[in-house]
Amino acid sequence: MVRDPSGAPVPGAAVTLTRQATGETRRAVTNNEGLYSFPLIEPGDYRVNVAHTGFKSTSIANIAVLFQQRARVDVTLEVGELSQRVEVTAEARLLNTEDAAVGQNIESKRVVELPTGYRNIGHLAVLVPGVQFGTRMGRATGSTGRTSPRLARI
Repeated sequence: MVRDPSGAPVPGAAVTLTRQATGETRRAVTNNEGLYSFPLIEPGDYRVNVAHTGFKSTSIANIAVLFQQRARVDVTLEVGELSQRVEVTAEARLLNTEDAAVGQNIESKRVVELPTGYRNIGHLAVLVPGVQFGTRMGRATGSTGRTSPRLARI
């Protein structure tokens, strides 16, 4: 959401999303409620630039977007000339308050180096904080029918 210093939405603001690794850009314009959206973007680090007449342009860099994450970046524009610029560097991971989805990218190096039990790719899911392994993921049972002690239960 794009707001002015009083907290009111800024409709018609030009929003540019730039993927920092490739320089690929996408553009959007805020609606009457100051909202904008960039659906279906790839995981990576991004920069958001917001500009509107009568306000300083604002840039927020190092926004890390993970797989299946809904990243919300709120911007408050400062009153000033368009030639003035405010730059913010995002270091902390964004807190997702929109839904309870949990996601993380698992690098191919980790996939190759970590042992996966029973050759089940689902075992890699437990690398993500907050994920537990249970019966829906093909929990292994031994000859006694008891759960393997190496696997966590839900």
